[in-house]
Amino acid sequence: MLVSNRLDIHNQGDRVWLENAEKLLSKINPNLVLGIYECPMPYKRLLSKEILNWCKETGRFRFIKDTCCDPDMLTERLNILRNSNVKLFNANGQTLLHSLREGAAGYSGIMANFHPDLLSWLFDNFEKEPEKAETLSDFLSMAAFTESPAYPCTAKYYLGRFEGFDMDIASRSSHPQNLTSYQKLIMEQMYRQSNKLREFIKKDSF
Repeated sequence: MLVSNRLDIHNQGDRVWLENAEKLLSKINPNLVLGIYECPMPYKRLLSKEILNWCKETGRFRFIKDTCCDPDMLTERLNILRNSNVKLFNANGQTLLHSLREGAAGYSGIMANFHPDLLSWLFDNFEKEPEKAETLSDFLSMAAFTESPAYPCTAKYYLGRFEGFDMDIASRSSHPQNLTSYQKLIMEQMYRQSNKLREFIKKDSF
């Protein structure tokens, strides 16, 4: 997995990115399947249309973790990648349903730590049960705003408190003291609402 901003550390443009990428690929086993993550840290380096076309034409890439969070850009990107071996996975909950309808291959984001079954149901049923998918998507969209507080401490607290995992909340990127009682309350609210959505999608009708 390549991180997009590492191939253009100073954000100098596509030419530098492509030069570094081609140099790197020349040193990697050509049989190794590659992916790219548009990691937001230390800065978000989104892939341009030129780079997406290059990824497609090399035949080396199979996976893109998209973090553009823009429905129009997602549509454009998916059109570029259509009928290629490069699959786009959306990391953003708010635009997930839109991207699935446009041909995204799935979800690859933080919220899979909290309710993977609901995300899986959406992927499997967004075409078969569009009304339920809309309602579930609305919840997933709001729930995804919990990404910002003290992650991954929030996810580790959630998994330990509600899913029965024996897990400490310590992490290398966020101090446990950052997980406040306010954030724990939000996790509890999200858990209750997740269970209500689970019951909702099991019903035969509204």
